[in-house]
Amino acid sequence: MTEIVLPNGPGNFLATSEAMGLGHPDKVADQVAEAMVDAYLEQDPDSILAVEVVTKTGMIMVFGTASSKATIDFDKVVRGTIKHIGYDATDKGLDYKSMEVLNRLDTEPSLDDGDSEGLFVGYATNETPELTPLTQQLSAELCEVLGTFETQRKMPWLRPDGKAQVTLEYKKMQDGSVRPVRAHTILVSVQHAVDVPIDRVRSEVIKHVIKSVIPANLLDGDTQLIVNPSGRFVIGGPRGDAGVSGRQGVADSCGAWSPHGGASAVGKNGSKVERCGIYAARWVAKSLVNAGFASRCSVQIAYSSGKAEPLSFSVDSFGSARSGLSDKELCDVIAKHFDLRPGTLVRDLQLRKPQFSRFATLGFCGRSDAPSPQWEKCKNLTGSSLQAGIWQ
Repeated sequence: MTEIVLPNGPGNFLATSEAMGLGHPDKVADQVAEAMVDAYLEQDPDSILAVEVVTKTGMIMVFGTASSKATIDFDKVVRGTIKHIGYDATDKGLDYKSMEVLNRLDTEPSLDDGDSEGLFVGYATNETPELTPLTQQLSAELCEVLGTFETQRKMPWLRPDGKAQVTLEYKKMQDGSVRPVRAHTILVSVQHAVDVPIDRVRSEVIKHVIKSVIPANLLDGDTQLIVNPSGRFVIGGPRGDAGVSGRQGVADSCGAWSPHGGASAVGKNGSKVERCGIYAARWVAKSLVNAGFASRCSVQIAYSSGKAEPLSFSVDSFGSARSGLSDKELCDVIAKHFDLRPGTLVRDLQLRKPQFSRFATLGFCGRSDAPSPQWEKCKNLTGSSLQAGIWQ
């Protein structure tokens, strides 16, 4: 039985986040769905969209609803997306040239104004410059490097499918903040060509991927570096498993550091609360942490059909709020500075822009690539004076 290394210090704990590679079946579906959204918004920013995608061996099917004035070259969008991912041969799991593309998208006119029910949670923490958990940042960066190596052929044997998991040991500080202490386990699974030895896969991934991403000061003699724990990984992508859009919402958002409402933004236009509500929760949480009101916090927003104003919103600062402040007072800050109605969020977060394809793989928050999306730009919260002398 494998020994499980537990946290070292008193009060320390382990936390894990994961990210999916460019060619993970669910991410294949997400990228097609978001490419469709961008294609519609490029021509008609007022498009009303609920695009779903599934994929399996040799097949992509797009379904759902699209009410728009746009005329889309459906086949071109889908095949171009799969080509970009790197699926250009059947032995990789999918071939953009020969795969079957099924269009089951209902394009009948819709009266839907985008508002609907939903519960959404955003999280932010001051442990990284991006104000996201380090576990999430590192797992995404591992997959980003794998994707770059695969698309640029830097590792000729590398194939598009893959996943990364990062487990760090954290210490909870007296002020409620958390600080990473060491890397407990780094797990990477990569699809590879049939003729490459597994020992080569493991050694090259550890040397060129893991050790280029994970800070050296987090690695020690007890850190477990695991590559392809089940052995060879040749059959991958949609050939190895079915992919469904919107299925990786936790990996796309806060990396399992707070509850998740269950909904996904993928495939939706901006006025649907599945898109604007999810982004708003992150925007609010990040703005609170950036302003120094809390070291970390989780923001929950709930919406009801037929009602523009949120049904409720709440903050959990995990005991990290600035001295003298309560979570209730953080809610007062939100009420003063944020208009959380979907229509206003569409305007403030610029959600009519065709911009979502580039967030379809590594998530929509914590991104350091330029240009930063509007929901990652913290709102200026100066002028809050509910308690004079506490807030500057």
